[in-house]
Amino acid sequence: MVDSAVFVISGSRIGRCSLAMNRPLVSVIMPTFNTREDFLKASIGSILHQTYTNIELVIIDDCSETYSDTLYCNPDPRIRVIRNPQNLGVAGSLNVGIDSS
Repeated sequence: MVDSAVFVISGSRIGRCSLAMNRPLVSVIMPTFNTREDFLKASIGSILHQTYTNIELVIIDDCSETYSDTLYCNPDPRIRVIRNPQNLGVAGSLNVGIDSS
């Protein structure tokens, strides 16, 4: 029996859904690289303010050259940030995110 599924939410976001629970946890994977703060805030806000609330947001920082307070100082327990030690590109970052969800 399959207990999880991976699916594309939109564009470069991929999620994993555990089917074993009544209200499945949906993992949203968001790769970033040198992303402007205003875009990060808008993206994170959009994901966290959905009507379905049983989610985790896994943000993969693909070895950005700049430090982001938006990523590393966010108190929401649904957010996990993983920093790649080297730039892996979008596909590599998505794989890191899927493996960690």
